[in-house]
Amino acid sequence: MHASRVALIALVAANLVPLIGVAVLDWRLYDVMLIYWLENGVIGAFTVLRMASATEERASALAFVPFFTVHYGLFWLVHGVFVVTLFGTDGPFGAATGAPSVGPLLPEAGGPSIALPIVGTVPVAEGAALAAVGLVLSHGTSFARNWLAAGERDGRSPSSLMRDPYGRVAVLHVTLLVAGFAVMALGAPIAALAFMVVLKIVLDAAAHLREHRRARA
Repeated sequence: MHASRVALIALVAANLVPLIGVAVLDWRLYDVMLIYWLENGVIGAFTVLRMASATEERASALAFVPFFTVHYGLFWLVHGVFVVTLFGTDGPFGAATGAPSVGPLLPEAGGPSIALPIVGTVPVAEGAALAAVGLVLSHGTSFARNWLAAGERDGRSPSSLMRDPYGRVAVLHVTLLVAGFAVMALGAPIAALAFMVVLKIVLDAAAHLREHRRARA
């Protein structure tokens, strides 16, 4: 099976975890948005690995990797603050989106939570760890099969790779935020949340195919 197709299957499978969470485990909009934000961090981490293993201008990775880590890291953290502040209980949309019944920077009593830089400790859905593992495996599959085995790193330089995640992340998550506000307006019904997750899968798959067609070209 073609490497890109295997990676696409892994991508769709990882994205099905939030869909199951919404349909079966009663996940909230807050949970879904937080997990998608965590995926941004996974994308950034694998971008660093790509920059470090690119075949062109390899010495420049010593400068570009630290710069990207700080720049993208700040971008990621600000997005996290935005998600928690807006969709957490104390945010303007928290009460309408099924947010946790505690402050956004405090762990839910007896429930799972994660400690994040600057953002603080935030409650997460049951099963969030499974979703995070699925995202790491999905992007790891793409990295191993497409980037390393299929030779997509040939001819790529750290400077060109540094720009790659911003366009994908920006388009995807602006769309998701708009969808999130629409879900909020509808009172966060399961059908609307499920539609948002399916929309994310479609956008992710399209971005994946476009990225690897460009790499093969």
